[in-house]
Amino acid sequence: MFLNAARCEMFLSLASCQKILFRSNSKYVSRMKLLQEVKENDRKCHGLLKTGQFLLFYEQKPLLKPIQSAPGCVVTKNLQWQLAVTPYEGLQSNYLIARSLVESSSVFLDFIGEDEPRFALGIPTQYRELAESIAQKTDGQFFNQRASIFLIPENDACLVSQAISKLNWKNNFRFCPRCGCEMQRNASGTQKRCYSCKQVHYPNVIRFRTSDSQ
Repeated sequence: MFLNAARCEMFLSLASCQKILFRSNSKYVSRMKLLQEVKENDRKCHGLLKTGQFLLFYEQKPLLKPIQSAPGCVVTKNLQWQLAVTPYEGLQSNYLIARSLVESSSVFLDFIGEDEPRFALGIPTQYRELAESIAQKTDGQFFNQRASIFLIPENDACLVSQAISKLNWKNNFRFCPRCGCEMQRNASGTQKRCYSCKQVHYPNVIRFRTSDSQ
C-alpha cells in the first residue's frame, strides 16, 4: 500500500515537471518565432519602433551615463557607468530626432522581458552637433568600444558588441559580393537583399566577453 502511494506521488511529481518543461519550451519557441518575425517582417518591425528602447551610438561609441544620475542605483568602486537607454518618445521630444532618421539608422537587437523591443541607433557621422547635444542632455559620454566594455556589466558589454557589429555591417556592407550591385537593407537591419542577383546576406555578429580590465 505504501509502495503504491510512493509510486503515485513520484508519477505526479514527474507529470508536474513535464508540464513546467513544456510551458518553458513553449515560451522559448514563441519568443524565437517573434524574434524571427520582427527580423523578417518590415511592417512588424516598423510598428514596434514606437514602443522600443534605444541604445545610442556615435562613431561606433556607445552612450554611457553615470550610475549616480539614475535613482535607485548603487555606485561601486569599479562600476560607475551604465548604458543610456532612451524610449522612442524621448528621441523625438528630447533630441528632436526625426522618425525617418530612426528608421534608416537603427537595427533591431532583442526584447527586454516579454515584449519590449530594443534597438541600437547609430547617429550618422555628419550629425556631430546632435551627438554632442545628446551627451550633454543626458550628462553622459560616448565611450570607445574597448573602454566601454570594462565600465559596464558583462551582459551589457555583450549587447554593445552585438550592436556595434550590426551597425558596422549595415553601414559598410553595401555592395553584393556576388554581382557588385548595391543592396537594400530590411527594416530590422538583419539582412540585405540584392535585387539584381536575388542574393540575401546576413551579418556576422561578434560578441566580446570581458575577463580582466588589464
